[in-house]
Amino acid sequence: SKQLSKSGNKLNLNAGVQTNYARQQGYRNSRLYTAYNSSITPNIRLTYKWNEYLTLSPSYNLRFSSSNYENYTIDQQSNTVHNFSLRTKFIFDL
Repeated sequence: SKQLSKSGNKLNLNAGVQTNYARQQGYRNSRLYTAYNSSITPNIRLTYKWNEYLTLSPSYNLRFSSSNYENYTIDQQSNTVHNFSLRTKFIFDL
């Protein structure tokens, strides 16, 4: 995380990584199977505050996930998911 400030304006940069691992079991057609799931998700968020009136906060993350199976109809599966979001806040006084 890094923050810069100048005359009432603030700019924050946050970055991070999330990881996940899971082992799951289930039944399909009365047969026990096991799934091993793992993922890694790097992310970044930029927040700009203009005085107390406007806040813009775009973020992006990219998730890489893979699954390996035992006694299932497929052996493995992998995918990549891109996620972009934009949060805004606008305050005005009358």
